[in-house]
Amino acid sequence: TRQGRFSEAVDLLEEAIDTLGDGHKDYRERIAVMLVNLSNAYEGAGILDEAERKRKAVLDMRRDMLGMRHPNVAKILNSLGVVLTKQGKFDEAKAALLEALAIWEQSDDFSTERLDEVVENLSVIYDRQWDHDHPDQGDDHRAYIAEALKTLTLSFREKLQNQGDEKTVAEHALEVMTTVLGEDNPLTRQYHEDLLSDES
Repeated sequence: TRQGRFSEAVDLLEEAIDTLGDGHKDYRERIAVMLVNLSNAYEGAGILDEAERKRKAVLDMRRDMLGMRHPNVAKILNSLGVVLTKQGKFDEAKAALLEALAIWEQSDDFSTERLDEVVENLSVIYDRQWDHDHPDQGDDHRAYIAEALKTLTLSFREKLQNQGDEKTVAEHALEVMTTVLGEDNPLTRQYHEDLLSDES
C-alpha cells in the first residue's frame, strides 16, 4: 500500500540518519539533507508535528554549521514557517518567516523570487489567522491583504533595484500596510508589532 511504502521509506531514512550520526561526525551536511527530505515526506503525508520536528533539527544544524545569518538558514526558516502555518501556529510561523526575510535582506541571495516566496507565505498566515479569529466576518478582508502584500512586494522590488536605500524591509512593510489598510487597522498594528519589535 501507499502508506506501507511511505513507512518503509521513512524507516530507511531514519536508519541512514542514525548510522551517519553515530559513526561519521563529518557527514553533518548529508544528515541535514536527509532530514530535509524526511521532513518533506512527513509534510506530504500530513504528519506535520514530525515535519516540524525534523525541520527544527535541520535549522539547529544549519545555524551551528553556517552561522545564524546564512541564506541557507533563511531557507529552512521559510520552510519551517510553512509547516507551522499548516498547524495553526501563526505567531511562530510569522516569526520564522520574518527572520528569514531579515536574513535574506542582508545577503547576496535576496532576490525577487525569495521575496515573492516569503510574501506569499505571510499572506497565507494572515488569511488563515483572520479566518480563525473572525469566523463570522466573511471574506472582505482578503482583498485588502492581497493589495497590501502586492504593494509590499513592489516596494521591496524597488529596494532591490536601489541598494542605496537606507530603509529596512521592516520599515517598507510598515509604510505599505499603513497606506493600504490604515494606521488603526488591526492588521497594521499586528504587522507593526511583528516587524518592528526587534528594532526597538
